[in-house]
Amino acid sequence: MKQRHLYRFGQFGLCTDDNSLRRNNKVIPVTPKMIELLLVLLENQGRILDKKFLLENVWPDSFVEEGNISFNIRQLRIALGDNAQSPTYIETIPRRGYRFIAKVEKVLPASDPFSASSSDAAGQRTVHPGSASIPRHRYSILMATILFLCAAAIGSFYLQNENIDAAPVLSAPFASEKLSTTGNVFGAAISPDGKTVVFSVRTGEKQSVWLRQLGSGTNVEMIPPSEEDYYEFTYSPDGEWIYFSRGKRDLEGTIEIFRTSILGGIPEKVLSGTNGSVSISPDGKTISYVRCPRRDEEWCSLYTADAATGHNERKLVSHPYPIRIADNEISPDGTRIAYAFGQSRNQANAFSVAEFDLLDASEKVVTTERFFNIKNICWLPDGSGLLLTASRIPNKHFRIWHLSSDTGKAEPLTNDSEAYSVLSLDKEAGKLISTQIEQDFRIHVFSLDDPSEKRFLADASRAAYAPDGKIYFASVMSGNDEIWSINPDGSRRRQITTDPGGDGAPVVSPDNKTVFFTSNRSGAAHVWKMNADGADQTQITSREGGSPIFVAPDGKTVYYRHGIDGTLWSISLDSNEERLEYDRTKEKIAISPDGLTMAFEKRMNSKLFVALVSMTTKETVGKIELPSESSRLLELSWMPDGRSVLFMMSNVNYKGNVVYQYSFDRKATRRIADLGDDEVSEVSGIAVSPDGKSFTVVQGGWKHDAVLITGLR
Repeated sequence: MKQRHLYRFGQFGLCTDDNSLRRNNKVIPVTPKMIELLLVLLENQGRILDKKFLLENVWPDSFVEEGNISFNIRQLRIALGDNAQSPTYIETIPRRGYRFIAKVEKVLPASDPFSASSSDAAGQRTVHPGSASIPRHRYSILMATILFLCAAAIGSFYLQNENIDAAPVLSAPFASEKLSTTGNVFGAAISPDGKTVVFSVRTGEKQSVWLRQLGSGTNVEMIPPSEEDYYEFTYSPDGEWIYFSRGKRDLEGTIEIFRTSILGGIPEKVLSGTNGSVSISPDGKTISYVRCPRRDEEWCSLYTADAATGHNERKLVSHPYPIRIADNEISPDGTRIAYAFGQSRNQANAFSVAEFDLLDASEKVVTTERFFNIKNICWLPDGSGLLLTASRIPNKHFRIWHLSSDTGKAEPLTNDSEAYSVLSLDKEAGKLISTQIEQDFRIHVFSLDDPSEKRFLADASRAAYAPDGKIYFASVMSGNDEIWSINPDGSRRRQITTDPGGDGAPVVSPDNKTVFFTSNRSGAAHVWKMNADGADQTQITSREGGSPIFVAPDGKTVYYRHGIDGTLWSISLDSNEERLEYDRTKEKIAISPDGLTMAFEKRMNSKLFVALVSMTTKETVGKIELPSESSRLLELSWMPDGRSVLFMMSNVNYKGNVVYQYSFDRKATRRIADLGDDEVSEVSGIAVSPDGKSFTVVQGGWKHDAVLITGLR
C-alpha cells in the first residue's frame, strides 16, 4: 500500500490512498484486515492463493488460526454482495485456497486537478506556481463542491436531529429510577405501551418471573420459583404474549424459549437448544434467535422460525470459532435483523454489528466501530439506528450507545459510574428498561489447620502469593482493573498499576523481583512484566497473548494460557521465543512447583478427573479421581512441596463449594473445607501460601438491578 493505486472491479473500487472500498463512490465499511486481504487477492487476480500464502502476506507478524482467513473472506463476500456457491468475485478452490475471478483494472491516479503543478491531460491550460488566479471553470467547480459539502453537512445535521426527535428518550434530560435494589433482578423487558415490566428475581437457588405495573408500582408473580435461570424477555408487538428464555444449570446448559400469556398460565415451549437471545417480528409471526453448536466451523448461527410454534426453522448466518453472536433484534419494518458478533477472549475490541436482509438474504457489517463486548441491542422505532450496551477497550465499562444506521457512527449516551446490560424500549421510545450490573468479588484467607474460619482480605478478582508471602491481586477498587499488593495480615495494601487498560492475573517470579500479569493496554491481552514496586512495566509477548500462570524455577520461562483458545504457551525471557506447549486442553491448568508436571481437568465417558501430564514428554503420567458427589471442578493449585494438590469443586448449580486435598503419598483425597455459597455465584481463584499453612479463595458474583430510564441527554 506504499504506492497510490486504484483497483477497479465491477461496481467497486479499492483506493490504496486512503485504504477505502467504495461502490458507486459510496464508502463500504470494512476492517483494515479485510482491505489487506482484498488487496492481495486483487494483485494476484486469476491465481489460486493457498492459506499459507495468505497468512504470510496478510498476517506476516502474527500467529493466527486459518479460521481468520475464512472469516475475513466471508466478510469480504458480504461487503461485495458475493455468493460462495456462484461467486462473481472470490472463488473457493476446495482444499487449495481462494482465487479472485473478476476482471481487475489497475489505475495510477492523476495528480490533484486543483494542484498548482498539475498538467491537463487534454492539453488545456496548466497552472504553474506563482499564478495569480485559478481558471474560471475550475473555480466554479471548486465553489460548487464546497456548497454541495455544506448542504450535505446541514442535511446530515437535520437528519440526525430528526432521528433523535423520533425517540423521545434520546432528547429528554437524563433521568433514571431504580426498580430494584436487591442485586437479584436479571432479565427484564417493558411492554409496547410502556405500562408494565416483566422481570426475573433470584431467591436462594431459585428464580421466579414477576410483572410490575409502572403506574401503581404493584408487583404480581407470573411464574413460580424454579431451579432454572432466566436470560432474556420480550413482549409480542400486541403486548398479549411474553417470550422468554430459560435453562437449567446442568452440564449440558440447554436453554429453551417459551411464551406465556400476559394474563398468566402454563408457559408453552417454542424452541430448544438456543443461546438465550429472543426477538419477535413486528407482525408477531416470526421469532429470531441464536444457536451455538460450538464447532470450529460453526461456532454460532442466527435463525428464524414461526413465533407461535418454532416450526419452519431457517438458518441465516453462521460464524466459525471463536466468533459468537451475542444478541439480535428484528427491525421495526420487519425486513432486517441486526445482530452483534465477535469475540472478547483476548480482551481486544473485536465486536461489531451486522445486519441480515430478510428480503434478499444478504448480510453486511453496518459499522467500522469495534467494541470489547456487546451485551444487548435494540432498534429505535423509526429504524434510524440502534441502542447498544457495549464496552470498549481500554475501558471495560458497559455504557449505553447510539449507533446511527445512516453513518455507522457510535456515540456513548451514558457516562455515569453504572454499567448497563439489558435494553428494552416501549413502542414510542419514551421509556427504556435496562439492568445495572456490579462486580462483587472478595479474597478470603483460610488456615489449612482450621479452615472453619475465614478472614476477609480485600475486594479482588484474582490473587497469587509471592515466594516471600506477600499477596498480589487484581481488583477494581480504583474503578478500573489494576494490580495491587497486600501483606497476609491485611497491612500495607498498595496499588501497583495505574494504566487505563485492564490489568489482571498476577504471577510472581521465584526471586520475588518480578511480577508478570496480563494487560490489554496495547489493544489485546498480552503478558507483561514489572518490578515488584510497579516500575519498568514492559510487554513481553507480541505474537500470542494471554494470561500468565507459572514462572519456571530458574525464572527464565513464563507459561501462559492463550487468550483465545486457552491452550498452554511459553515465552523464553532470554530469546523472547513464544512457543505452543500443549494444545490438547483448553481447561484451567496448574503446573507443579518444580515445573515438571501439569494438572488439568479432563472428562471421559461422563466421568471427571484431573489428568497429570509430563511437561517434558507431554505424555500422561497419572490421574486424580475426583469425588463423585461433586460435578464441577472450579479451581486447582499445587501445594508448595509438590506432594499434593488442592482443588475446589461444586455441584451442578455451582453451589456447595468444597475444597479437597489429594496426597500423592497416600493416594487419597480428603475434604478440607466447606466454603458455603451464601450470595456467591462464582469462584475465580485459589492460591496456597509458600509455607503451605494457608490458602486464599476469591469468591463473589455479579449484582443485577432493573432501572427505568426516561431520558438520556
